Amino acid sequence: MIRKLTDLDTDDVLYFLKKEAAMNLFMIGDIEAFRFETKFHELWGDFDEEHNIRAILLRFYHIYTPYAQGKYDAKAFSEIINRDECFEGLTGKKGVTEQIEPFLTVNLPKKRTMNFLELKSEKKLDHSLDVSIVKKAEITDIDRLLLLRSQMENFTEQPTTRENMKKVFESKTGRTVYIEKEEELVASASTIAENSMSAMIVGVCTLPAFRKKGLATLCVTALCKEVLSEGKTVCLFYDNPNAGKIYKRLGFEEIGMWNYYKP
Repeated sequence: MIRKLTDLDTDDVLYFLKKEAAMNLFMIGDIEAFRFETKFHELWGDFDEEHNIRAILLRFYHIYTPYAQGKYDAKAFSEIINRDECFEGLTGKKGVTEQIEPFLTVNLPKKRTMNFLELKSEKKLDHSLDVSIVKKAEITDIDRLLLLRSQMENFTEQPTTRENMKKVFESKTGRTVYIEKEEELVASASTIAENSMSAMIVGVCTLPAFRKKGLATLCVTALCKEVLSEGKTVCLFYDNPNAGKIYKRLGFEEIGMWNYYKP
């Protein structure tokens, strides 16, 4: 049985999601920040015959994330997604999203599979690094951050990018740090989907002229120290082997694979 989730489902839903808290940081963060339904997000549950949760589907704007611990009614979830005329993408744990793929009739973007890493301790972080040049961004820095990211070869701005960034600052579900030279942002890193247990690092970037100087490492290290000091774990995706080596030296460990279907 598929039905919309409400505040009455809070305890059961969080109990279900926290069995793999890092993998579900997006859903946990959205529920803690926005509850179960706003104009930009909503959740559905798939229940078995004993009325136990079997799977959950999150819509955040027009991007969908399913989660299950095994088999679920992927066809029913696909029908919800197929009705969205503004569909932008699908993301989620590899084995979960691949169950839903065959039933989707929307224009599904090319699949990108990434490694999912988690950092639980700052033991391997380089405490000799001087992170004093790393500054914390404010909501008024959004345009400067977007200008920096627009110069990255792998960055594609969506119609909702600016609105999403603004929402993250306003809801305090993420934070951004940066390094600037002569009032120009040259490196940055952010967290999103922050909740009471974890945070996801995204948007790690450096202007081409300033690369191979360790600036991105400074930004990531500063973020990790701050988040870990609050008793949370830090997560991130990667599909670049060289980046993976850097993150693993910082102490990140593999916890799974993540599919990302988005332009």
